[in-house]
Amino acid sequence: MANKAHFIVADAALFHLKINFDLIFAKDVIEHIKDDVLFLRKLSSLLKNTGVIILSTQNAFSLNFLIEGFLKRALSNENWCGWDPTHLRFYTPWSLKRKAEVASLEISKYYGSYHIPYRFITSIIYHKVQERRAFHILDKYYNKFPFNISGWALICEIKKRK
Repeated sequence: MANKAHFIVADAALFHLKINFDLIFAKDVIEHIKDDVLFLRKLSSLLKNTGVIILSTQNAFSLNFLIEGFLKRALSNENWCGWDPTHLRFYTPWSLKRKAEVASLEISKYYGSYHIPYRFITSIIYHKVQERRAFHILDKYYNKFPFNISGWALICEIKKRK
């Protein structure tokens, strides 16, 4: 990597740059964007051939989504996409892999975090959401296959397809 870092905050639909990056970090963005494949293609166009995109998004294969999402959909007939109403969709590791492939990218590694649905568990036990350190400690043990794809946050290392 070069000795300089460039940080750019921009509307993903509008940015047009003439530089390429070693690393692009897109944290919890893609689930808010209408045309997610176009977004991935734009990221790819900004990436050096040897560069990496670190992308995180909410995971439809997580215990949070499977338990709390099922209950919200079943009990309130609500298309639940997490606690943020601006989410347009959730991804599974496999649906995100397909989107990346359409954009000529490949996911080289998966990571996850928030494997234990503590928001749901503590809201039942304590009648309010509480973070518990023990739940986060478990994340480091669950970050190996096959559990690495089951966290609430799905974190992917993405490269240009060769």
